[in-house]
Amino acid sequence: MSDCIYCAVEADSVEHHLPRALGNFKGYVPLLDRVCSGCNSNFSLLDEQLCRSGVEAFFRAHLEIVSRKQHEKVNSFYHGSASGKPLEMVGVNQATGQDVLLELVGGSEARELHRPWNHRDRAN
Repeated sequence: MSDCIYCAVEADSVEHHLPRALGNFKGYVPLLDRVCSGCNSNFSLLDEQLCRSGVEAFFRAHLEIVSRKQHEKVNSFYHGSASGKPLEMVGVNQATGQDVLLELVGGSEARELHRPWNHRDRAN
């Protein structure tokens, strides 16, 4: 066994240097015994925020990448992660002419969000 590449603790976990939340990659091989369980856990929280609050969250919805069964399903258009805000995609309601928030509901299909919103929300 070797030491964790981030701290002096014994490396004892499987490190996914490409976050699993980005999907499965053909030929992907995780790093073995390079990172300790504690550091790996801390980085998994960063991966979660990246994939639920960043542009990656949009592309996960667009490409219909689903979470693993043991992970909570989160709609990034309603909830961010940690201190990250929900994704915002704005469109125009054709009936009213008003700006509305949208969510992706599968591939390229979008619909109006069902949560209260007004223009002041975008400034926050």
